[in-house]
Amino acid sequence: MIPPIAGLTPELTEAVTALVTAGGAALKLLFGTKTSQARERAFEETPGRPEGPKWSPAQRLLVSFASLVVIYGAIAVLHFWPWIQLHGDLLVAASGIFLMMVLGMFVQVVSSNFKNGRELLDISMSQLVYPMLFAPIVYYPIWIVSSSNSFHAFSWYAAFLNGFFWESVVSSARLPGSAE
Repeated sequence: MIPPIAGLTPELTEAVTALVTAGGAALKLLFGTKTSQARERAFEETPGRPEGPKWSPAQRLLVSFASLVVIYGAIAVLHFWPWIQLHGDLLVAASGIFLMMVLGMFVQVVSSNFKNGRELLDISMSQLVYPMLFAPIVYYPIWIVSSSNSFHAFSWYAAFLNGFFWESVVSSARLPGSAE
């Protein structure tokens, strides 16, 4: 049981507990123990059972990390709920700019398929996941520029371009004040 979180009602604390429990169960199911893995292997070898997808260690790690991000996000939303209620418009604008950046990343993948003579939507999961690993680095500059001014159409346009040119944005990222 998770101790009560300051400022949360017992119902919200109960919801956080349920999220953490569900996340732990998902991770246990994903990684399992040796006995459950042996049981799973025996189940997979059952004659007549259709072949299911097998997860590589990298896929398991990615799903585990994504699960932790979702759990953390849910806890953060619960913790900052009063602030979110006061500044909902800011959150909507920030989410929209992030989604526009992700759209730019997706369009870049489709564009590279076109340049390479492949089908436009012949996209592998790694082509979509790889740019998302750099999303915080690409998002930060546009967020700083957008939040310092009022949100205009330029913010959305710049977010799309940052997403489309994410490789250039990442390779040119420098620490503030560095002269390189």
